[in-house]
Amino acid sequence: MLSAGQITLVQSTFASIALASDQVAATFYERLFELDPSTRALFHKPIPEQGYKLMQMIGAAVMGLDRFDELAPAIQDLGRRHIGYGVKPVHFDFDERGADQRQPAPCYRPDARRRLSFIS
Repeated sequence: MLSAGQITLVQSTFASIALASDQVAATFYERLFELDPSTRALFHKPIPEQGYKLMQMIGAAVMGLDRFDELAPAIQDLGRRHIGYGVKPVHFDFDERGADQRQPAPCYRPDARRRLSFIS
C-alpha cells in the first residue's frame, strides 16, 4: 500500500505529465510498437483516440489511489476486457526498455524516476 506522501507524489507527477498527455500517449505507443511490432495488430482505433483513452484511464487510476478499494473493480474489469482484445501477459513486459529517455515529460527525468522508484 502507498503512503499518503507517495500518493501525493504520484498524483502531482501525473498532473505535470497530463499537461502533455497527447505527446506522452503518442510516445508511449510509438515506443510500444518499436519494442514489439506485433502489438500494433491489437489496436483497431486511431492511435490518437486510443492515446486519449489510455491517459484518461491512467488519470482516473492515479487520482483514485487514495480510494483503491473503489478503484480495484474497475481496473480488474479493464483487465478482463483486454484479455478479450487479445492482450497477453507478455505484452505488459514494458519495463525499463519502454522508458523513452528522449521524452521530456517529468516522469522520465532521473530525479522523478528515483523518487517514484517505490512503484516498480
